[in-house]
Amino acid sequence: MEASAEFRALWYDQKAGALTRAFKVFVHPEAGRIELTYESFDVRAAPGQELLVGSAEPGGRSAQALAYLASMAAPRH
Repeated sequence: MEASAEFRALWYDQKAGALTRAFKVFVHPEAGRIELTYESFDVRAAPGQELLVGSAEPGGRSAQALAYLASMAAPRH
């Protein structure tokens, strides 16, 4: 903040909004490419914090990759 008057003005202006939707790509060594769309939700019990929830397109390749990873983590009986 000390180094940039422009940054300081933007910081105090606080017009930036919360992230409502984002897209992220992961490449897992076994499951391959996983594309997730994230949505954010305010946490009412913790002001200033957000919960990010990533989801894959139902029935798509990324959903299959997530199911594969979940099966690998599931306890085996």
